[in-house]
Amino acid sequence: MGERKQACADRLLDEAEHAYRLAFASSHTEVMALKRRRDAGRVVEPAKGYFARSDVYKSLSKRAQAMYLIRAVAQKHPTWIFASFSAALVYGLQVSHRYLDTVHIVVGSHERKYKPGGFITCHQMGDVEPIVVAGIRVTSLFQTLLDCACSASFRYGLAVVDSAVHWNLTTVSELKVYFDSCGKRKRGIATARKVLQWVDGKSENGGESVARAVMIELGFVVPELQREVVDPMDSTQVKRVDYYWLLSDGTEVMAELDGKGKYKGTGDVAKDIEAAIENFSDERLRESHLNLTRALVVRFSFAQAIDEDYMRRLLTCAGIPLREAS
Repeated sequence: MGERKQACADRLLDEAEHAYRLAFASSHTEVMALKRRRDAGRVVEPAKGYFARSDVYKSLSKRAQAMYLIRAVAQKHPTWIFASFSAALVYGLQVSHRYLDTVHIVVGSHERKYKPGGFITCHQMGDVEPIVVAGIRVTSLFQTLLDCACSASFRYGLAVVDSAVHWNLTTVSELKVYFDSCGKRKRGIATARKVLQWVDGKSENGGESVARAVMIELGFVVPELQREVVDPMDSTQVKRVDYYWLLSDGTEVMAELDGKGKYKGTGDVAKDIEAAIENFSDERLRESHLNLTRALVVRFSFAQAIDEDYMRRLLTCAGIPLREAS
């Protein structure tokens, strides 16, 4: 009996891994087989009723973990429609990690706003015509962006909408028409409109968008994004900086958001150390060349970017002025 349960658990986990999703049970026997593996520490249960091998799940990024759960829920409930941040993730947009622990689905206007498991948030909507993306039923892109911009704080809503414009999935003008027609009296619409006011598709990732949003919230002049700078050491080479300001006295200020992703390991210690040293060396060489332009070059991490006191002091010391009151 034990061998049969082990084979059952292996089959469920193998099928799930092949489909890049979490495993779930369809019978009491399967539930017990998976829970037995969980209790032995070989399997994790990230959400109630959904399982994965521990080593596989821990190797995934936070975004990948969230997508594994969404694919599993979609497999188990093929008629469900995913909404808000879950739909945004399916579209491939930049969703903050803080919004990835919950699965967002659509329920009818008169349907109970509750689903078992404790990790599902229900959004009551009228008739929704779903869009199928990668085999998953989701709300339309416009509806998804409106819901995210209304639900998230300004800085994290900006990251979602920036990414949609960056990937040419829509335009600001199209979004303004939709938000005006479908966002009236919607809770959070004021934040959504503020997001549209500052959207810039030149932002290349969510971290850059969030950092820019902090600058906006603090009242500083908004930088030019992804400014191309000729390398003084090699005029055939052009480097792009994350943020650029030209001050009234002619001073150029360039700012770069440090990304930890390029320094993350693969598991091979020797190769990881070599890669980290090479990447760090490349970054220092890049910065030294930027300094030769005689511009002021500043760097900050994501943690520093969302520390408002730190960013206020950093940008003030760099000479970045405040925006004039409108």
